[in-house]
Amino acid sequence: VVQITDNQIYDFQPEINDNGRIVWTRFDGKDLEIYSENSDGTNIVQITNNEAASGLPRDDCWAHINNPGRIVWMGFDGNDWEIYSANSDGTGFTQITNDSYDDEYPRINNTGRIVWHKFRSTTNTEIYSANQDGSGLVRITNNSYQDYYPQINNWNKITWMSFDGSDWEIY
Repeated sequence: VVQITDNQIYDFQPEINDNGRIVWTRFDGKDLEIYSENSDGTNIVQITNNEAASGLPRDDCWAHINNPGRIVWMGFDGNDWEIYSANSDGTGFTQITNDSYDDEYPRINNTGRIVWHKFRSTTNTEIYSANQDGSGLVRITNNSYQDYYPQINNWNKITWMSFDGSDWEIY
């Protein structure tokens, strides 16, 4: 057992890839930030370090890492949630989404394809996908359902849960 963090602040939402690289969310006293470190406790990197211009917290959370070491997360830009991506060493920062909707809970596969849900209204949430550099944007669903929490495998097959107005189903 290796204790990765040892501090007086909150560290939570850890994920680990097959190569032993860990990502997690840390509350730094002002807002939530994304960190990365090897599973042996070496090579810690702070991936995000920001605040919104409004002075309100610019939270970054729910990081996910693929085996090549690419990270995706959702970050609050001062107005709404957007999707971001970077390498686990902090390089290659990319903003994937930039709109007036809440883009939430991203996942990335080992080929660099990202999926997330976009909260369009209280009764309509859609699934989207893009490459890790933001190119190749595709709207996966286009219905009046609430489509949430997509997952993607390495063959680009996507699954999600959907509320059709009466009950939850899996697609």
